[in-house]
Amino acid sequence: AITHSNAAARQQRLVVGSYETLGLMRQAVIALQDTEIGQRTYLLSGEVGDLQPYERARLSIETQLRQLEGAAASDPDTLQQVRELRAAANEKLEQLNGTITTYQLHGRDAALALERTGAGRATSDQIRQIANSFIEGQRLLLARRLTLLGSEQYQSDIAGLLVMAGAFLCLIVGLYIVVRGSGPRADA
Repeated sequence: AITHSNAAARQQRLVVGSYETLGLMRQAVIALQDTEIGQRTYLLSGEVGDLQPYERARLSIETQLRQLEGAAASDPDTLQQVRELRAAANEKLEQLNGTITTYQLHGRDAALALERTGAGRATSDQIRQIANSFIEGQRLLLARRLTLLGSEQYQSDIAGLLVMAGAFLCLIVGLYIVVRGSGPRADA
């Protein structure tokens, strides 16, 4: 009963970890999207203040990627996907920064011409593909973990019931022995 209970607790921690990992991936992708939105807003308005969302999101991405790497450290395949995301994210950030710098040095037309090359779109598509693959893999892993959790909990419940049934049987046998032993004695 204790072994199955401990295994169920371990599976429950793994399930929680899977949910946290999925959340971290979603946060990283949202932050990357926020950098892109901030950059585009700046290109449209030309107002330096419009770069604040870009800067905030850009600064949070590194932290989120480190947390994601930490959460994925025990699984080499997942860690590889996080490294691929990191590489694509860094490429995307370089592209966005390059466009902003081009805008500041050469004006809107030069920045928009750089945007039209399609490199940014390809990198965004790559990020989405990595994230979708990661999320699908984590969902499958989560489904397996939930199945194992249910199985361990069921086995723990059965083992607990068997222990209680054994204890109840011992109680009945003990009562029988006590009652049988307290009857009239033949030697008296």
